[in-house]
Amino acid sequence: MLDAASPPSRILSEFLQREDRNDAHMLEAATNSPKGSKAAQLGPSTVLKVRMMLASTVVVAWMALGSGLAGLCRSWSAKWAVYWFKAAPALASVAAACAELYLRTAQAKPRPRYLHLAGAFLCLCTLDSGFVAVTALAGCLEVHWLQVLLAIGIVVCEAGAFGVVQLMILLKVTTLSSDRSGGWPLRLLKAAAASLAAWALLFLQRIARHGAQGTAASSLENGAGLVFLALFLCFTGASVRQMFKAAAQTRFDKVLLAHAASTAVANSTAALRMVYIVASQHYQKNSVALRYVIVNWLDIVCNIFCALCVSGILAAALGGERASLVGRVDVLQDFARAAEAAIPEKQEEPGVRRRRLPGA
Repeated sequence: MLDAASPPSRILSEFLQREDRNDAHMLEAATNSPKGSKAAQLGPSTVLKVRMMLASTVVVAWMALGSGLAGLCRSWSAKWAVYWFKAAPALASVAAACAELYLRTAQAKPRPRYLHLAGAFLCLCTLDSGFVAVTALAGCLEVHWLQVLLAIGIVVCEAGAFGVVQLMILLKVTTLSSDRSGGWPLRLLKAAAASLAAWALLFLQRIARHGAQGTAASSLENGAGLVFLALFLCFTGASVRQMFKAAAQTRFDKVLLAHAASTAVANSTAALRMVYIVASQHYQKNSVALRYVIVNWLDIVCNIFCALCVSGILAAALGGERASLVGRVDVLQDFARAAEAAIPEKQEEPGVRRRRLPGA
């Protein structure tokens, strides 16, 4: 118990230790144990509902685009909205196709919960692209209230997809680390999430007042975006460093190297996307908007590809417990084995063999 006379450094230290203990319980529950993740299987009714949601989202997105191109929208005041509008249905189709692969593997037999996180990401990507298509159409038709509601849906889906991907990265890093509380990667991620939430609220407030084709972003909104970007890059660097370090200690394990590379590439495109989101809202120029759409395509496709390959979905779809670089179906079990193999020999007692995990 701290009193009023306690020095600030001690108060901060006690607060961080308490937060670390809480985070340790949360992450331990998420990873379950070093031996792997709890498994869950999707029932037929759940698969049917999700499949219908994905199919209807793709159909609505293409219908919105067809209506716009057929002459329902005669004028656009913001070119970036046009580019975004035209790209959305194709992105929804790609995400939905990958989500269908997830549904097939998750329905066949119980799968690790880590794999279900990737499935949630693919579903959110599909919904996000569907919201984008209908939001652009509503803006063209000047249905302002509908545009604002759908814009909120976009922010929720993108924030959810971002959170799922970063949680997946954090779980892998925590499995490799001896610090089960998450340490600095978790603190950086929390700070990045707070700054992203601040930026999103400022963005929605501006859209609600002026519309998507309204005034440029304020300095406060741009500042929140830049703070998020700095914290996000620090989190990415810390996570990739941990994976490369573990790979080096296990004779450069190919699975760990693949996960490290996918994390670096996927989060780099996400960071570049945020740069162009802020720039497009600030400058409101056609050339900047075109670059944003290209980066947006690159980011979504890259993250979908990574979610498909390094989450266990592709390994499950190929019908084996292991599929070359993509690792086993249970990704966290791969990382647990790597963490155990990275224990220095000098820490082991003489004459005592290292405990091996099942299937190692």
